[in-house]
Amino acid sequence: MGAQESLEGYREAMDAQVQSSTDDDRTAARDHATSPVRAFVPDSAHLLTRGRNADVYLINDTQVLRRLHTGATSYPNVDLVLHLNAHDYPTARVITVEGTDLVMERLHGPTLLQALDAEEVTIPEGVRILLDLHSALHALPLPPGAAPPAGASMIHLDLHPGNILLTSNGPRVIDWESARLGPAELDLATTALVFAEVVVDGNEYAHAAHSMLRHFTEATGPGYGGLVAQAAAIRSAHPTLDPAERELLPDAIVVVEQELRRLGR
Repeated sequence: MGAQESLEGYREAMDAQVQSSTDDDRTAARDHATSPVRAFVPDSAHLLTRGRNADVYLINDTQVLRRLHTGATSYPNVDLVLHLNAHDYPTARVITVEGTDLVMERLHGPTLLQALDAEEVTIPEGVRILLDLHSALHALPLPPGAAPPAGASMIHLDLHPGNILLTSNGPRVIDWESARLGPAELDLATTALVFAEVVVDGNEYAHAAHSMLRHFTEATGPGYGGLVAQAAAIRSAHPTLDPAERELLPDAIVVVEQELRRLGR
């Protein structure tokens, strides 16, 4: 399945997206997800990747096991992901959860970053995908029992092209470890900051990242500008952020602020 077909599937999926569900839907999802993890012995032959927080093992063509290696005794944000599943937000579905083991739907497809690098998706198309996923997430009802400040939304805080998979059913967002409730503009500021970090790093993706930042900022408007410093502070405090990335943050703030000033905002 090519990226262009994935884009078509994405547009259809976003048009058909369900924005609400009943309490019974959420209860059923939670009951299903807390059933015992089926017999599976993870070993090096099944290891797909070793991430910052978890090792990911292949169970079969439709399921993967994420096993924490941070020392935590339970998976962060499981309830939030179950809430996303109950409202049909485009992400992997939780199958079972037990302690440090999380069995999830296996998603197939390139990341948006890979598709951009291969020029299968244009920069304006990539920005549109990001903005649509942001908007859909921020429009979801809050989880039951949440008591956030007025105006808060569900936010990802690491939503960038490397965390979006282009599947045959459309884009799917992954890596929810940083997610929480908060202002939607903080989520947008974090995405802008990630682009700016790549610009500051000066690697082979720096020019494209600057173009993404410019298109993104032109599309979002001025709202996120006042939260860039807060987004940087949250990223800096993340325990698994690479020290080299942390060092990029001060200059990345400057890049974002310069881009906002260039647009007269």
